[in-house]
Amino acid sequence: MRVGVDLRCLTEPAGSGVATYTRAVLSALAESPYAQSVAWQGFTTGWPMSSALNLPLAMPVKQWPWPNRLTNMMVAFLSWPSATRLVGAVDCVWQPNPLFFPASSIPQVVTIHDLSFLHYPQFFALRTRLWYLRWVRYWLEHPPRLAHLVCVSQATAEDVIERYPHWRSRMTIVAPPPPADQPLRSDPESFNRLGIAGPYVLCVGTLELRKNIEGVAAGFSQFARRHPAYELVFVGQWGRGERFLRRVLAHASNVSRIHVLGYVSTMQREALYQRAFAVVYPSFYEGYGYPPLEAMAYGVPVVVSSVTSLPEVLDQAALYIDPDHVAY
Repeated sequence: MRVGVDLRCLTEPAGSGVATYTRAVLSALAESPYAQSVAWQGFTTGWPMSSALNLPLAMPVKQWPWPNRLTNMMVAFLSWPSATRLVGAVDCVWQPNPLFFPASSIPQVVTIHDLSFLHYPQFFALRTRLWYLRWVRYWLEHPPRLAHLVCVSQATAEDVIERYPHWRSRMTIVAPPPPADQPLRSDPESFNRLGIAGPYVLCVGTLELRKNIEGVAAGFSQFARRHPAYELVFVGQWGRGERFLRRVLAHASNVSRIHVLGYVSTMQREALYQRAFAVVYPSFYEGYGYPPLEAMAYGVPVVVSSVTSLPEVLDQAALYIDPDHVAY
């Protein structure tokens, strides 16, 4: 059997939750005897070539040299290039998230992570809503004949069925592989370069409105009154609402104890996890949520939202809060 894999999510320099998910699935497949009987074929778009993807599952990678945005426009309006030209002669294609893919006779298996763009459209840029997310909504409303949906959680599956019941017989719930327990490795040099002096609460993820960054800052203000030695550390690249969130953090009552580190290296992220007092993740909406699981792999307590998929994924291993009342 020949299986194509859409690797475009792995070309983002700073990575993403989808990229983490994709690498986790490929790593699990690399350990599976089943994977040895499959001829894998990856594909990406844009430039430079994809030799730096460092795939956990060995496969050749076809590179369509045109930028992804231009490729998306051609697929949307011209149905070109063909699926065979993009990925080659395969029996099916797996897409780790819904991306523009030409209509064809090749079966598609597509992972859907959440429908946050329908519940909270204000969390997404206008151009994203008008272009990409509008296309995703249309794709869900009018699924290709040979498409099958993979939902990462029961919560996501129920959300999809409620809005698009025609997917009920064409979906499978497959939870992503959980992070393995991590050994506590000492790397003081990587940690010291971050400039954090005291104990800290850690918040990991894209710094955007959906992640409730404003609520985290407000909650920490309450926490800091009782625990003045603690600091708050944000790790992740800026997303939707950056200008507003920068102002919120800059005017926080305890701004001198808030660190916004942005995107950090794998070693620094590991060092931050294993030294954290706790990880807080009060998102308004999550289809799955990797950072709390990553923290738990290091034995770090987590405080998360009591909504969507998080209670399903974390069960009794987390402390739950109302994302609308983090400060209380």
